[in-house]
Amino acid sequence: TLFMIIGLFLIALLISEANVYVMGKMQGSAAFQRKTDRVNHEMEYYRVPDDLQRQVRAFYDYIWIHQKQYDDKIALLSDQQMSTDLQRKLALHLFKDVVSHISFFSEIDDLLLGEICMSLRTKVFLPGDMIFFKGDVGKELFIISKGVVEVIRDDLPMSKRRDAPKIL
Repeated sequence: TLFMIIGLFLIALLISEANVYVMGKMQGSAAFQRKTDRVNHEMEYYRVPDDLQRQVRAFYDYIWIHQKQYDDKIALLSDQQMSTDLQRKLALHLFKDVVSHISFFSEIDDLLLGEICMSLRTKVFLPGDMIFFKGDVGKELFIISKGVVEVIRDDLPMSKRRDAPKIL
């Protein structure tokens, strides 16, 4: 009977852990669904053209599939109760592999690099999105962590740009 009680306790523990896991997944999914519902409602309200609506939905689909989040900032780094030192260490852990490959940051100590990592924001660009145009004032540093960017030359006529060698 002791083994039966222990067995029942373990089964109950397993079921409760599975329930907590499923509820956590459902909460994230519900929050994302509320966000996309609000976006869809706003697109209808502002009469956004269908083609542009498809692009916006593709963006949110991509975010959900690849990141399972829709914020540009990781929740761990947004906790106002966490000390700045702990946030800095966490940001450095999360982003050091992204910034360490940039020669500009190679000689910076971990304290300053952690501050830089705390200010990083995720931006997702879909194929065909223009990141910036010639003549734009540079206010951001873009670090490509995944994917490829094509530099489109403006010194060629439109008809020849497609065949020009790509600068990646």
